[in-house]
Amino acid sequence: MELKIQFYDCITCFYMGKQSEEQQKWGECLAYYTGAFNKLNECIKQGKVSTIYGKVNTIYGKVSTI
Repeated sequence: MELKIQFYDCITCFYMGKQSEEQQKWGECLAYYTGAFNKLNECIKQGKVSTIYGKVNTIYGKVSTI
């Protein structure tokens, strides 16, 4: 669930950056794009961790709750 929330935050920041770009607010645009980039990297990291835990739980016969 946390991954999904972070991903939606990433998309929100990206489109807020697009809107700021259209309004020619370059500093605000850069801030939103940087935030989107950072959130996307966090999603990638969390996705990798989630995948690793899923594989470990499968090996040991446990149901993954992530």
